[in-house]
Amino acid sequence: MSKKPATDVPEWCPPLLADWLEEVEDEPQWLIENFLPEEGMTLVSGHQKLTRKSFTAFAATLAVATGKVIGPFKATRAGHVVYIEEEGTKAPTKKRWEAFIRAYGLKKNKVDCRFAFRAGIGLDTEVWRKRLLEYVDYFEPALIVFDNLSFMHSGDENSNNDMRAVVSTLQLIRNAGTATLFLAHLSKSAGSDPKEDIDKQVRGGSIVVNGYDVHWALRNYVGEHAPIDLIVRYRDLGGRQFTVDWKMKHQKDSELLDEVTLAMRERYDEWDPRFSIECLAQLERGKAYGVEDLKRVWKSSRKAAQEVVDRLVAAKSIKHNKQTGRYEVL
Repeated sequence: MSKKPATDVPEWCPPLLADWLEEVEDEPQWLIENFLPEEGMTLVSGHQKLTRKSFTAFAATLAVATGKVIGPFKATRAGHVVYIEEEGTKAPTKKRWEAFIRAYGLKKNKVDCRFAFRAGIGLDTEVWRKRLLEYVDYFEPALIVFDNLSFMHSGDENSNNDMRAVVSTLQLIRNAGTATLFLAHLSKSAGSDPKEDIDKQVRGGSIVVNGYDVHWALRNYVGEHAPIDLIVRYRDLGGRQFTVDWKMKHQKDSELLDEVTLAMRERYDEWDPRFSIECLAQLERGKAYGVEDLKRVWKSSRKAAQEVVDRLVAAKSIKHNKQTGRYEVL
C-alpha cells in the first residue's frame, strides 16, 4: 500500500487487521457472567405484567452496582449503573427497590446507581443523545438500563426508519464503552403464539431485534402465577434455557412487598445428557412416579421421559418397582 506524506494522513484511519486481532480478547467479555456482555446491547422482552421484566432488570442492576451475587446474576466487577424508568408509579416502584435491597442485605448508600424516573428521555432526539453521551463520557457507567423502550421515542415503533435513531443512540452508548439493557413488550399477535420465534414476537420494527448482542426472552403463555421461562439467545453462541422462580414476601397484613428474591434453574434440551440430571433434581426422594407423572413434571414428551427414566435406572438413581410399574427415587 502506497503512502503519502504524514501531513496527508486522513482524519479516519482504521487499525491494521493484525493490530486489531492483537488487541481483542480471545473469549467473550461479560459484565454479568453468561448474561450481560461488556460493551454490549442486551434486549429483555416478555409478556406485559406476567414475566416480571423490570424485576429481572432490577436484579441485574443491583448485581452490577454492588458487585454482589443477586440470584443467578454474578457480576465480573462492580460498576456504576444508570436505570431509566419511564413506566410505573412512584410508591410501588420504591417498594420494589426496597424489597430487593432488604432481601439481599444491601445498603442503599452502597448501591452505585442513579435512577431517572419519568425523565421524558427521547432516544430518537439529538438533545437526549448528546446528554446521554456526555454522561457516559464523564461518569463512565458500566451499564445503562432503559425501561421501557416503547416510552423513549416519539416515532412509530413498527417503522424501521423511525426506530433507526433509537437503535443508533444505543449503539453509540455501547461503542463508548457502556453496556445497555433495554426492555421491550411483545406484539399482541405473535407474542401469544408459543410456536413463534422469540425474536419475531418482539413488538416493533425488526431493526430493534437485529441490533442486540444478547436477548433475554422471558415468556409466560399461561397466566399469572405460572412458571416463567427464560430463553437466553446469543448472537454468536448457542442459547440457554431457564425456569425463573420469584419468591415474594409481603409485609404483615399488607399487599406491600417486604422482600423479593430471584432464582433460576437451567433447563436442557431433551437430547442433552444434562437433561437427566436436571430431571432427577425435580423429583422427591423416596417418592414413586409413573411415566405419565414424570412426563408432566418434566414437561417432556413420553418418549423423552422414558429415555430419561432408562438413564436414571442405569445410573441407579431410581429403581423400577415391577409390581406397581412405578419408579422409586433412591
